[in-house]
Order: sequence, then structure tokens, then C-alpha cells
Amino acid sequence: MSFFPEPDPVVLGFLTYRRLIFPLVLALLALVRALSARGPSRLVAAVAFLIAFCAVATQLAPLAGLAQGPVYARAAQALALYGGLTVPLVASGFMLASGFLPGVRWRVIDVLSGLAIAALLGLWWWTS
Repeated sequence: MSFFPEPDPVVLGFLTYRRLIFPLVLALLALVRALSARGPSRLVAAVAFLIAFCAVATQLAPLAGLAQGPVYARAAQALALYGGLTVPLVASGFMLASGFLPGVRWRVIDVLSGLAIAALLGLWWWTS
């Protein structure tokens, strides 16, 4: 018998998904959109890619020994803002906006992005 409480697997899954998996999936989808789209859709997808890529880089920085300095501190603070959902939702907003702008191609990217956002919000609702 353990005296320490064991964490709920759904909460652990949500934390892993929110902090690493979702930004990585969104960065890949945004990169594909930025490379395949034209015009304004490409630019907005590139912004979504940069935000998601910075989130992934901030999460992986301690593994590379780069978790020092004011840039990392500001990025980590931004990722922790409002329970850690601000940066993923902002990047998702840019990705969603790129789907409505002229020059968009491959609508399957919008479907996959929507499923990823639905999973994030569903896990957040389940754990709160």
C-alpha cells in the first residue's frame, strides 16, 4: 500500500498532450499549410508554425541544457499563462484563420487541425 496518491492517467495524458504533442502536431500541420498554400493563407500559417515551433522548442530546451537566460524564462512564462492553454489556442487561432483566407489548399489539414483542437479542449474539459 502506497501512502502517496497516484496521478490520474487522464490528467497525465492531458498534460503530455497539451505541452508537447499538440504543439508538435500543430507545427507540422502549419508547416505543411505554409508550404502548400499561397498568398495570405501561407503567411498566417507561417505565423502559426512559428508560435507552435517556439512552444515545442521551449519544452525541449531543458533536455538540451538550454533552460537558462531571459529568453527561455519569458517563453516558459508565456507557455504557463492561463493554465498553459494560451499559446496553443493562439497558434490554433492562426491556423484556423489560415483556412479561411484566399490561397488555401488541402482542406484535410483543417480537418486534422480541428480534430487536434477538439481533443485538446475535450481533455481540458474532462480534467477540469
